[in-house]
Amino acid sequence: MITKNVAIVNGISLQVVADGKEQLVAVKPVCEILGVAYQSQQAKLKEHPIYSSVITLSVTTGADGKKYEMVCIPLRFFSGWLFSINPDNVKEEVREKLIEYQQKWEEVSLWPKYCPFCGKPYDIKEIYGPDTVELKENLYCTHVELNNWDYDEEDQKRPITYELSFRYYGVEVSAYISIIRLQKHEVYFSMVECDGDLLEPFENLFRDSDELYENIFELCKKHWDEVEGEESEYEYDGTRHP
Repeated sequence: MITKNVAIVNGISLQVVADGKEQLVAVKPVCEILGVAYQSQQAKLKEHPIYSSVITLSVTTGADGKKYEMVCIPLRFFSGWLFSINPDNVKEEVREKLIEYQQKWEEVSLWPKYCPFCGKPYDIKEIYGPDTVELKENLYCTHVELNNWDYDEEDQKRPITYELSFRYYGVEVSAYISIIRLQKHEVYFSMVECDGDLLEPFENLFRDSDELYENIFELCKKHWDEVEGEESEYEYDGTRHP
């Protein structure tokens, strides 16, 4: 059994357990996050003509970090179950939280990555474009472009800032890096545009990660070489050819 995160919704990771055949979501932890009654949701799943045939018991990690055998539902059925919870039928104090989670889940949407019918992953390049590069699990760079530039006294174009587009847990993220950081060999984005819940975990990915550093440098260099490099006297980081 392999446990991994497949989405971050409202700043909370959604974990699945992969058993080699199916990706499973434990029902109880989700109920605890939402503040809805687990026993009633478990009973509803067992009484449902379709869900009753797909739910299963599987060992997964609880909130305390220990392993427990829990009722699980396949990831491909998760959205259907989540939206079957009617906010009008839950306690008033958790209603707003449930609605917000449902809205955020719709925004995160795993459909671009997982087929809703079989739960198998799509070819990510067919969804995000042929230049998409997987940097790590659930983090893809989909596009790089020169965001800002200037010209020297000899009218030679030189880079100033690059914009990198990412998909992080399916959510669009735009990040900007200057040549000053590239020259110092630092990944420190001057600005990041994304959902507020994902900002901190996204930035944390790049702290002390040499592999991600090198990936960012290579992506910026690749873009510069392909677009400007052959005719320019400057390197991708703004330094001049010796």
